[in-house]
Amino acid sequence: MWIIDDDFGYFILYPDILISGTSVASSIRCMRRAVLSETFRVSDPATRQMLVGTILHEVFQKAISESFAPEKLPELAFQTLQEVRHLKEMYRLNLSPDEMKCEVEEYLPSFSKWAEDFMRKGPPTEFPQMQLSL
Repeated sequence: MWIIDDDFGYFILYPDILISGTSVASSIRCMRRAVLSETFRVSDPATRQMLVGTILHEVFQKAISESFAPEKLPELAFQTLQEVRHLKEMYRLNLSPDEMKCEVEEYLPSFSKWAEDFMRKGPPTEFPQMQLSL
């Protein structure tokens, strides 16, 4: 088991290959899509998938500093979806906030599972107690 916390957090198997967080996240539902998107990269304008990846990335970052609790993740996702820059991008792509919410929520259980598997539980670091007297 690998633990990712403030002290440990990197597992490097092939140092000459960089895999984006978006690729890892997209492999949750379909590994082939992640491989194909890395192989055939295009500099197209923003797409639905890019927006979903960006939103998920932000939700993940918020969860790291707040909580991966299954009841907290939908709240973090909703806050992220309501940010003006994301609403503008949804409008530009002709997407409704409700359909984006549904798509983003599909990934949230895997975030909780990831945290359960790889994040240390309990206090991050145990420091010895020191007696102070005035």
